[in-house]
Amino acid sequence: MVADKVIVAAGAWTKSILQDIDVNINIHPQRGQIAHIKTNDSSSSWPVILPQNSSHYIVAFDDNRIAFGAAREKETNFDYRITAGGVYEILKQGLNVVPDLQENTLSDIRIGFRPMSNDDKPLLGRIPNIKNLIVATGLGKSGLSMGPYIGYLTAKMALNKKVEVDLEPYNPLR
Repeated sequence: MVADKVIVAAGAWTKSILQDIDVNINIHPQRGQIAHIKTNDSSSSWPVILPQNSSHYIVAFDDNRIAFGAAREKETNFDYRITAGGVYEILKQGLNVVPDLQENTLSDIRIGFRPMSNDDKPLLGRIPNIKNLIVATGLGKSGLSMGPYIGYLTAKMALNKKVEVDLEPYNPLR
C-alpha cells in the first residue's frame, strides 16, 4: 500500500500501532468514567459547569440527560471495568454541585481511554527517518477542546503548509 502521507491519530492505541514499525512514544491510556443522569425536567438550557477547584465537569444534553465527568484513573492499562471508586468519585463530585439530582435516574456509566503523554502535553509532529509519517495524539483530558485545533495543524502538515506554531515542545519522540 502506498500513501503520500500517513497520520497516526489513534488515541490511547497509538503506541501499540507505532511499535509495529519500531517507533516508541511515551503515551499511556487513562481510564475515564462518566455517569449519565436522566432528569425529570428539561436540561437543554443548562450551561456547561466546571466547578472551581475540581477537574470534573457537568454537561447537559437536549434529551433531559446530564453527564457527570470524569473519573481519571491512571495505570489501568486498557482495563474496561466500571469501578465502584470511579463511580463514587463522579457521583459525589456531581451531586455536590447539583444536589437536586439525587432522586433522578442513573441511566448509564460510560468508560473511555484518554491518550496521556508523560508530561500531559500533546504529541504532534513528524517522525524523523520515516518519510511522511505524522503523529497526532496525547491530548488527554483536553481532547474535546484542543482536538479541532490539533486536527487543523495536522492537516496543514499533511498538506505541506506552514504551521504557525513551534511544534518542538510537542515532538512525539520527546
